Amino acid sequence: MLALSAAAGCGDDDGQGGAGGNGGSGGAGGDGGADATSTGTGTGGSGGEPTGTGGSGGEPTGTGGAPTGTGGSGGAEPTGTGGSGGAEPTGETDCTNYEDDDGDGSYDCADTDCAATCAPIAEAACASATPIVSTTIHGDTSEGTSGLEGTCFLGNTGHGPEEIHLFTPPTGQSGTLVIELESPTDHSVYARSACADMFSEIDCSDESSPYEGLPDQERIEIYVRDGQAVPIVVDAYEPREAGPYTLNVRFTPIVCGDGTVDAIEECDDGNTTSGDGCSSTCVYELDVLCEDAAELAIGENTGSTTAGASVFEGSCIGWDLPEAIHRFTPPSDGTLTLTLSADADLGFYVREGCADFGSELECADDGGRGDDETLAIDVAGGEPLFVIVDTYMPIGGGPYTLTVAFTPAP
Repeated sequence: MLALSAAAGCGDDDGQGGAGGNGGSGGAGGDGGADATSTGTGTGGSGGEPTGTGGSGGEPTGTGGAPTGTGGSGGAEPTGTGGSGGAEPTGETDCTNYEDDDGDGSYDCADTDCAATCAPIAEAACASATPIVSTTIHGDTSEGTSGLEGTCFLGNTGHGPEEIHLFTPPTGQSGTLVIELESPTDHSVYARSACADMFSEIDCSDESSPYEGLPDQERIEIYVRDGQAVPIVVDAYEPREAGPYTLNVRFTPIVCGDGTVDAIEECDDGNTTSGDGCSSTCVYELDVLCEDAAELAIGENTGSTTAGASVFEGSCIGWDLPEAIHRFTPPSDGTLTLTLSADADLGFYVREGCADFGSELECADDGGRGDDETLAIDVAGGEPLFVIVDTYMPIGGGPYTLTVAFTPAP
């Protein structure tokens, strides 16, 4: 027993111990923090021992979320790595801070990123718009809401609270509406055809601001049709500018039949009788205009665009400018040649249907002032055609000669 013990040998006190075993591998990193939704921030999981990697921080996703997620904790010593921070948000993150968070030139309710936040505010304010029933209105924007913005003054104006008024013209009347704003603080005024829709804006004024004791003065002028309700918005430039204001309202009815073509009239022939090409409401009667087309004869035909209607246009000329209408019925199949001569810059087009833009056969406007325009087209006998002489420039109408030649088919 004693010999066996000596062979196995316990090292003496001075012997060296064996090498230690390898350390275990580090544990896996923890899961990343949950996504932030409105104001919360995700937190990465802790790294494992000894070389685990911390999870990534959660990314904010809701509007107005915290700006960055929180990175995960570093792994335990000796070589753990901390988790990365959450990603930066995109878009307008706060719709009420009066700042351009995403640097796109628009902020708060003027930025489309805030549509979901601002839409309910705007719709509620529009629903409670105050009807305009007097020529002088006193108000105070500090008592309003902030859900609308105008498009004037570098693209958006009215970052403060606003008040909304609603103008409807007297029954049966259309006319010109002038709104004048005066305020001791900086305001804008704008009109829309649809209250909550910024893109329906008709006119906007933010031209001045209070200066050396003088008040802010703004003015808009719009045309209003019978039955049209127009929202008028008074908006503070920014919250600290909110305060009292005065609106002066002036509506001038447009009178059909006075011989003057006003902005929202198509025509005004000095009467309110329908059936003469201009209706009792001063709208062109296309069927009458076409029925009254002057018949063309073979040879020279004279006319003038000076006093014509401004209702038709061709594919190459005549955009809202006066024209003269002619009709020609070919005696048989053949070739119709038309030559227009004038000192003014005129052109013409040929249609199968007088009031049908899509029935155009040809359009000629190749030259300038004093140049002849010529077309030669094959036509069918007995089928009426409409030849419309039109004006190129607003001040370029005048007399002309239209020469017609016809060659029967062999």
